[in-house]
Amino acid sequence: EKYNNESNRTLHNDIWYKNPLYLRKRIQRTNITPTINYFDLRFGNLCNLNCRSCGPESSSQFAKELHEIDHPEISKYHSMEIVDTNSWYNTDMFIKNIQKQLPNIQQLYLTGGEPTIIDKNYEILQLLIDNGFNKTIRIVFNSNMTNTNPKFFNLIKQFDYVTFYASIDGYGTMQEYLRFPSKWSQIDSNIQKILSMTNAVIRPTPVIQIANLSRITELFEYFENFNRIAGKTLIDIRPIILENPSRLDMVNLPLEYKKQAWGK
Repeated sequence: EKYNNESNRTLHNDIWYKNPLYLRKRIQRTNITPTINYFDLRFGNLCNLNCRSCGPESSSQFAKELHEIDHPEISKYHSMEIVDTNSWYNTDMFIKNIQKQLPNIQQLYLTGGEPTIIDKNYEILQLLIDNGFNKTIRIVFNSNMTNTNPKFFNLIKQFDYVTFYASIDGYGTMQEYLRFPSKWSQIDSNIQKILSMTNAVIRPTPVIQIANLSRITELFEYFENFNRIAGKTLIDIRPIILENPSRLDMVNLPLEYKKQAWGK
């Protein structure tokens, strides 16, 4: 922020400051009752993938592998401390707080781990449906797009507004290499299934790094082909430049290689 960079804090302040409800109250100079309109919920690190750019705090599979290897060199890159990330939400107080804010919530952001396989998220989604808030609350998932559980798809079909920030870093074998053990055929099937829904949109967030820079255009072409066929933007690509872990940062690549990749 000091150097005019947009942080997550300023980004959300700007989004909610322009919200019609707040705008109307500002114009009328009326007080705004303190309520929580946006929740960012991260129920632990349970995940079915072991992505190369991830870490134990975000993936249970990654953490499992680190402890199986159990080598002192690992501590140079990752903390080996086992942290309890689940107890905070397994309380009566948490559920009561959520229930209290249900009428106020406009957007619910769910990530993990992998949010589509975490039982607590299913519980929250069902709570919203049972109370009729599936028609008013926008659900946002940050997902690896590998879930094939029919129960999940049956739940999200009942919401009016669903967004998937798709964590996909490559096309075909590149994706399978970077986000092991995902299967491209499974991801492709899920993307097409979601595109067939009238209540859901997909916003891929490919993380560009050393390993995928020269082939990232394959993924862009895959997504843009859906848009070309439809004649409109069905998939809104939002690339991210990797900075951490630093060993995968493109700054480490030779300039000529980066120029060739840019040329693609």
